[in-house]
Amino acid sequence: MGIIKSGILGEIQNQTGPVVARMHKGQNVITSRYKTKKTGEVSEKQQATRTRFSLLNEYLIAIQDLVDPGFKKFVKHNSPVNAAYSFNYDRAFTGEGEDLGLDRTKIMYSRGNVEVPESPQLVSEDGNFILSWSDVQQSQFCRNSDRLSFLIYVVEENSTSIFQNVCQRSELRYAVDAKEFAGKHFEVFASFASADGKLQGNSCYVGIVEIVGVFK
Repeated sequence: MGIIKSGILGEIQNQTGPVVARMHKGQNVITSRYKTKKTGEVSEKQQATRTRFSLLNEYLIAIQDLVDPGFKKFVKHNSPVNAAYSFNYDRAFTGEGEDLGLDRTKIMYSRGNVEVPESPQLVSEDGNFILSWSDVQQSQFCRNSDRLSFLIYVVEENSTSIFQNVCQRSELRYAVDAKEFAGKHFEVFASFASADGKLQGNSCYVGIVEIVGVFK
């Protein structure tokens, strides 16, 4: 209870409603009550936001060797990873609550005008993984000298393998020895960049393939 000692305009002591009266440097002052902020309590919405940040940020950092050149053009006052995070955030997730996860098929590690692989296909035979694409007429953003980069996500291991500038567009295929991954599934993402690396292209989700072992 507050006490008014000298009328309505006089000195006030103690707490009155939402205000507190006290003496400060010889003067009577009134201040609002301090609110104690509870700590350690996280709402479901806050937890979901934290989980989204962690999932996407960790994935982009894991594939940073592709993200850095792929989003370099879009960096202003941040970093390529931050630029990729902002671009992908609205499309990157699937599910809610305990089912919240990444939809990697929607996440792009690179953006640009260089044409994507034409009609890409995935094949596995005798322990090898083969990524192939069709030949197309050359244009300003589709040159035979364009360099292929691609990403493999191993589903069962939750791991990634990066292949950068491994061959030219004109070669129409690239093979990887994948015997150690027999029986496992690869999700594959690919892109092309100009031969000098100055121009990048959009990355695209190619598909998923099961690695077939060597038959004797």
